[in-house]
Amino acid sequence: MEYTEQIIQLGSEETTMVTLYDVLIASRNFHEKPAPYCTATSTSTRKGKLDVQLEPVLQSIVPVPDLVENLSNVIAPELQGIFLPANSQFVAIVHPASTTLPFKRLHHLEKDNESQFEQENLAPVFKIMAYHLAFKQIEQETGTTPGYAAVFKRWASSHFQESSFRFFASSSKSTKNITDFGIYASLPVNANTEFSAESFAVKVVIEVKTTQVLTNDVFEDVTDWYQVGDTRYVPGLAIQYVWPKKASSNSTDDAGGAGQGSEQTRDQILRQIWGQLIQEKAEYAVLTTATASYYFYRRLDGSGDLYISPPYQTANNLVLYAWLSAAFEINGVNKDTIETPVLNKGWWDKLPTFEATGIRPA
Repeated sequence: MEYTEQIIQLGSEETTMVTLYDVLIASRNFHEKPAPYCTATSTSTRKGKLDVQLEPVLQSIVPVPDLVENLSNVIAPELQGIFLPANSQFVAIVHPASTTLPFKRLHHLEKDNESQFEQENLAPVFKIMAYHLAFKQIEQETGTTPGYAAVFKRWASSHFQESSFRFFASSSKSTKNITDFGIYASLPVNANTEFSAESFAVKVVIEVKTTQVLTNDVFEDVTDWYQVGDTRYVPGLAIQYVWPKKASSNSTDDAGGAGQGSEQTRDQILRQIWGQLIQEKAEYAVLTTATASYYFYRRLDGSGDLYISPPYQTANNLVLYAWLSAAFEINGVNKDTIETPVLNKGWWDKLPTFEATGIRPA
């Protein structure tokens, strides 16, 4: 069933049924969102002391056009099979018209971008994910397709929230390579278990940037490889990344790469994302602004390869839902579902000597 504007009309006479998929993609199709006016910058991105180098070192950036798309294609059909009333309480709770999406935004600080992402992306995705889990639980217990009332009752119960849905967003406990959000999974506990730092594991790191810093041209050298007809793009053709041999000794030094401006910002952001992944022992990352998001993945095999998706609309919560599902290993997707190509790095040897740091120009 295609999404229609009637989902916003939550009147008493509305009897249309919509799917959980319709509700999830409503943010992508919501046309009432005013573009935020942003004056915020992030000096920590352009300038700053490099953190101590962590092993393994970032060695290559690998564009993968279908990095997240394949996961979305697995999850979408299942969500399209879960129906609920368009005027239901759950739809009213998670629909973008009920969030901050319709309101004007003025971003003076980077924290304003973080607040928007938490309210308009993380919150509805977590709520829909929990409803999905409650539906599947009842379906497995009864062997029948559960109705909306039964699923909503379980979803809203404090017992379900405490015992079954074990995922949440929080700040990082790290003192170096600090991420804006750590997406955690709590380990299974019982009444006799005491919570501690060891009770949780970071599954995804999320870095939020302002549109003043992460402009469209920052990753242009990388995302251009996705373009149809670009002869440079070959599946698995990795882009070399040269890590600085030592950290900056001055907290005001530019910690950039080979170039200036957007190139320097790009190289610094890549080091930041990689450092957070290593610090948190995580495999999944999201880099996002109010308008665009990139998804990153690394394998825990000691390699220095960082896979990157094309840019997506930040309002596309289906992509975020699929990425978090893979990290949590739920909804039929996990790291084994992520298709990464065999890498080709041999072509680097044919390039001229590169003395700078950051992405090596092809």
